[in-house]
Amino acid sequence: VNRLDFINNNIGFACGETIYKYTNNLGTFVKNELAKFPETPVINYPNPFNPSTTISVYVPETGILKVSIIDLLGKEIITLHNGWVNEGESSRKIVWNGLDNNKSQVPGGVYFCVIQNGNSIVNHKMLMLK
Repeated sequence: VNRLDFINNNIGFACGETIYKYTNNLGTFVKNELAKFPETPVINYPNPFNPSTTISVYVPETGILKVSIIDLLGKEIITLHNGWVNEGESSRKIVWNGLDNNKSQVPGGVYFCVIQNGNSIVNHKMLMLK
């Protein structure tokens, strides 16, 4: 557990590799396994980049992996991967060439790589230079 925060005298949360919730007055305890990603589940190199970057993704569990790029407004620019993967594929590498789903070059700026695997979602900030 990295940190323990209390909302009031009866409800507190602790987060680390797993997320815990404890409610004193109701006697409830919830252990949430959503936090399976390591501290750095995704990196891209180079960052900043122009015209392309290689994204390395850690896969915490077997299942569907979706890797997409979104802009600052939350609009999905392109889906780079949407398919089955096996747990522990830490060497999965995906190249983004700065194009959108219509194969048009996107303008320079801040973009986010969104990684979805099972119930886990992680965002990674990237900067495309022009």
